[in-house]
Amino acid sequence: MQAKPLLYDQIAADPMNDDFANRGWSPVYSASSSSRIVLVGQAPGRIAQQTLKPWNDASGRLLRRWLNVTDKQFY
Repeated sequence: MQAKPLLYDQIAADPMNDDFANRGWSPVYSASSSSRIVLVGQAPGRIAQQTLKPWNDASGRLLRRWLNVTDKQFY
């Protein structure tokens, strides 16, 4: 479940996001009211940006391996 619209709108409206918004890039995040842990990153890669799914690339696979969690648990 996404925490849109408030969080999304705040990220999208932040002036620091202007350069990315001008490129047509949307904020990439995933949040749930039931999440027990939140991981925050910056500069999502090309694949994450294209799929709008954070950590959806090699760095995410490595992170999930380090955390010893499955994709289902992570997302």
